[in-house]
Amino acid sequence: MDPLLIREVGDSVLKNAPNRLPILFPDDCLPLPPSTILEELSNGPSPLYQNGQWVDCPDLSLLHTESQLAEFLNKVGERVGEILTASGAHVPPCKRKWTARFESKGVDGAPNVRKPDLLLGSQIKYLWSNSNIHGELKSSDSAGCQAEALKQLLNGAYHIFSSQDNRRFIISIVFLAEKIQLYVFDRAGLVTTVPFHLHDQPLDFVRVITAFMFADPAVLGYDPSIVKDKLGRYIKVAGDRYDIEETLFISDVIRGSGTVCWRVRRGEKVLVIKDTWADDSRDVTEAEILQQAAGVVGVPRVVAAEDVEVNGVSDTENLRSNLPGFADLLQLIEKRTHVRLVLDPYGHPLVTFKTRKELISALLDVVKVHEDLWKARILHRDISVNNILLVDPDDIPPPRPSKPVDGVASPESDLPLTPCDEAALVSSSDSSGPPPPYDEAAPVHSPTSSGAPLRKGLLIDVDYALVFGPNGERGAVARGHRTGTLPFMAMEVLMLGKNLPKHEPRHDLESLFYVLFWICIHYAGPGGVERQNFDIHESILDTWVSGNSYQAIGSSKAAMSNTWFWTGSVLPCVAPYFEPLKPCLTEWKELIASMTLDYESLSKVLKKTLGSLDDNEDWSRKDDPEGYGSERKSNNKMKRKLVPIMEGAEDDDEDGDDEKDEDFRPPKTSRRPDGKSAARSAPPELSTGRVTRSSAK
Repeated sequence: MDPLLIREVGDSVLKNAPNRLPILFPDDCLPLPPSTILEELSNGPSPLYQNGQWVDCPDLSLLHTESQLAEFLNKVGERVGEILTASGAHVPPCKRKWTARFESKGVDGAPNVRKPDLLLGSQIKYLWSNSNIHGELKSSDSAGCQAEALKQLLNGAYHIFSSQDNRRFIISIVFLAEKIQLYVFDRAGLVTTVPFHLHDQPLDFVRVITAFMFADPAVLGYDPSIVKDKLGRYIKVAGDRYDIEETLFISDVIRGSGTVCWRVRRGEKVLVIKDTWADDSRDVTEAEILQQAAGVVGVPRVVAAEDVEVNGVSDTENLRSNLPGFADLLQLIEKRTHVRLVLDPYGHPLVTFKTRKELISALLDVVKVHEDLWKARILHRDISVNNILLVDPDDIPPPRPSKPVDGVASPESDLPLTPCDEAALVSSSDSSGPPPPYDEAAPVHSPTSSGAPLRKGLLIDVDYALVFGPNGERGAVARGHRTGTLPFMAMEVLMLGKNLPKHEPRHDLESLFYVLFWICIHYAGPGGVERQNFDIHESILDTWVSGNSYQAIGSSKAAMSNTWFWTGSVLPCVAPYFEPLKPCLTEWKELIASMTLDYESLSKVLKKTLGSLDDNEDWSRKDDPEGYGSERKSNNKMKRKLVPIMEGAEDDDEDGDDEKDEDFRPPKTSRRPDGKSAARSAPPELSTGRVTRSSAK
């Protein structure tokens, strides 16, 4: 099995939830009532349903009947289409078709080998990025078959969510011989319906198949607010149209915020739209945090924000409504609301730095931004290589008057601060009193190179930031499932977990160290050139991303404090291009080990490094031919082998499927509109309790 995906949905699974079909597929979303369609299917010269049985339906208790099942489903769909046309219902011809062509081979173009028994789609070429429905066929409803189906449908949902930027939820289907069950994946977890019998409950079967093949895409989980016309795709936020130019990022989680980011244009202005599912248990939203941080230079500005409603529903609660028998379990499942932000400015990934000087300058910017956020009573807590962007100096939004979150003082407040139980609003190295008020005149460091201004560092994604009250009281933390980024988590956060007394600024500054180190080992040079002769899983640093526990990962990082290990084993992993940054890495590491890491000490190290770097670099492919690799070389290392967290976790396939499981998964990375991954060096995400993802089927 895939224990890591299963642990991701964790305690959020509602099994056998009753009366879900009318909620998923109400009569008013179908072109004709199911009873009318069934009556027509049962009559005429060639009825498809007769004597309590579906005609031409294969015996699903036998092995290797996937192709026959696909033919049967398509036959039913074609006949339903004829019935709808004859009735005058305004529906397009049935373009969605079932295929079983991948039951013995992987889906074309997929980064991992997956063998879905059934896919429903409307394209000539079936891909995860354009499939509507994923289905599996099992020979019985035994516990083993159900467990195998869960594993396979989880993996399918993972691929669909991580390659389709317009999915609100995913409906999957499993045939347990003659019993049918739907699996509904959304950002709060998984809901499964009560199984129904294919032959004995034909109305339910007709309802499901008609919806799958003829209902509006929104019924199947697509977001109708993302519209396509002759000019391309666009989104309306607060009544304004934003034309989508590129999909920048798709989160690779099932349960969680499910973030998607697009580069958009409104007139001449290029902006970013961030789409996310916010945990309602938080008492502040990301938009409110950014409004409180409006006086800080180096964070995005909110242009517009709104909740996304589809048929009057904007959250994950509707699917879980009217379930009195699940009251206790429902208390453990977070409610998430679909939120959309328009943000300014648009930035470029940190790894696209043009020189070492620009990279270090941007990190110095981020230190200043983080300090100013701290003075504004905001602690970021999620520093990663994905959360730092490079922006042209002229595009950085100027400071504006801040708007404090309700009940939280603004940065200019002179109210006294007191320590709180989990975070004291004092620097980890200076306990003499509260942080000073924000100084708008303090510049963010921005050197120049050959007369041209370097791009500046922009710190984004404050979804999981802590906001403190006027007396230092800690804001509420979401109780729902959240994700972080494993390679960048501080040692104490990993090793102490819930026993960590407080998350301090120094933990984020340590995370920033891992950002620089990650770049130094994964990139061959400037401009986002990925290193071809380094694989972290084949290095001494493998445990950073594949440890079997948080404590093990934290301990592997703590080993860097040993000078011999650092100089003999860790530093040699750094790519040749970054050789001049080794002294910076060493000094930064020593600040972490000696518990003296703070804004002042780190800024001193970075400024010293900045002064040692040349404005002009003489570096090209010839300086590191192995690292750059062949210009036409295909980057097959994009697929990362991840170590399972449990031994012996793979169950025997009770259906007798003779398939080879591949322990690969795609990295968390920017994705192009065609769904293809952009970088093997993007770090894996970490869910609570999840270290890596071992994939099966």
